[in-house]
Amino acid sequence: MNHTSHTRAVRFLSSLLYFFSIFIFINAFNFQHNPPGAWRQQFMPEIQGLDIADVVFLDSLTGYAVAKLNYILKTTNGGENWSIIYEDTTTVQFIFARIQFISENEGFAGGFFGLNYGMMKTTDAGQNWSRVNTPTFAEDIFVLSSDTIWFVCTEGLTGGVFRTTNGGASWQRLWSQIGQNPDKIHMLNANTGFCALNSGLRYVRRTTNGGFNWNDVDNNQTFYDIYFADSLKGWFCGIVSPIKATTNGGLNWFSQILPSGGNVYVTPFFSMSNVGSDSLWGVGGICLFGLPSNGRGMLYFTSNGGINWVYQLPDTSIHIGQYWHVDFEGKMNGWAYRQKQTGIHTTTGGDTTFTSVRQISDILPGDFILHQNYPNPFNGSTKIRFEINKKATVSIGIFDITGKKLVELVNKQFTSGQYEVDYTTNENSSGVYFYSLSVDGTILDTKKMIVLK
Repeated sequence: MNHTSHTRAVRFLSSLLYFFSIFIFINAFNFQHNPPGAWRQQFMPEIQGLDIADVVFLDSLTGYAVAKLNYILKTTNGGENWSIIYEDTTTVQFIFARIQFISENEGFAGGFFGLNYGMMKTTDAGQNWSRVNTPTFAEDIFVLSSDTIWFVCTEGLTGGVFRTTNGGASWQRLWSQIGQNPDKIHMLNANTGFCALNSGLRYVRRTTNGGFNWNDVDNNQTFYDIYFADSLKGWFCGIVSPIKATTNGGLNWFSQILPSGGNVYVTPFFSMSNVGSDSLWGVGGICLFGLPSNGRGMLYFTSNGGINWVYQLPDTSIHIGQYWHVDFEGKMNGWAYRQKQTGIHTTTGGDTTFTSVRQISDILPGDFILHQNYPNPFNGSTKIRFEINKKATVSIGIFDITGKKLVELVNKQFTSGQYEVDYTTNENSSGVYFYSLSVDGTILDTKKMIVLK
């Protein structure tokens, strides 16, 4: 065999081996399943189908929850089991709205007993509860210490902002405005805090003298939850703008952008929890898969103060349509619960992969196209762009060199257009990986990417 023939033969065999490897690799996709994620589902005991009004964890094991009618629950094993520690069996039952603990033993649950107003207090980690009388019902509470507590009530004539400095022995109405009394309150310290009205004439207001005077800081806005990392930097989530931030102590607020595109449905941001001064989790969003009944709850996350928000979808075996409450104790232990008695828990800080989908253009492409990721090689984060020419269910999977699926980056329905997805992970070691584009269950293209650390 001459040199030219030998070279052609080698090239032919190399090409054959390459395409045979790709054939095996692609067919291996059909036998891979989305690996279990870092979230697992938890369940509370049956409590007459009532909604959960609030969930709070004190550490990795101990947590409390209140239902919207006459129940307080507790877990001592990280939410794996919950027990009912308080149940009002009287004819005038307690309607809970909020639970707060200021130590491992002392906590308060706010709400109202029909026409018999008050809140509940424990000093022995929930074993016993006593009633603290209030002059009207408490729609939201904030407990600064055993002595200093605020609550708010929207009732027109008797409502407003109330405070006690003697543990509830007496209350003072600090501020009231007929028809515009708040239903949310959050204090940063004894002097500075925020209140909000979430219906009707919406507003967010700020006080610097403990609640005697309030100034408008954001009209037609609300907050469900609020968090400050320090005296200047904070966030609130609400109805009109899902997430807003401030860098000057709440004097001014600006909206932050949440992931959108495809079937990511941005709803009010119901709850958030910090795992550091710039890292926050939030819940409220939904990924829709066809019918609304097929939606799955998302968890938002930022590690840079909200400059970029990404999201996670828990394992596909978990079918929870939306989350209302989220709480993290440290970076590893976190919980997200819906209004009914079920939720999810992680002990590893959630999944290692986060997704952010942006629609680049709604111009109708001529075909289904998977672009090369960029940057490539990459360390930590890269972007994957794809185009679809009709409404379809799109899946993008990440695979290692053996064909094992590492993560399903995207799996939802998109309208025609051009999209870009962020792939962020710190788990992959240096090497060659692959990503595939599947449309309506059929793999259309596969490309190689390189992690270089």
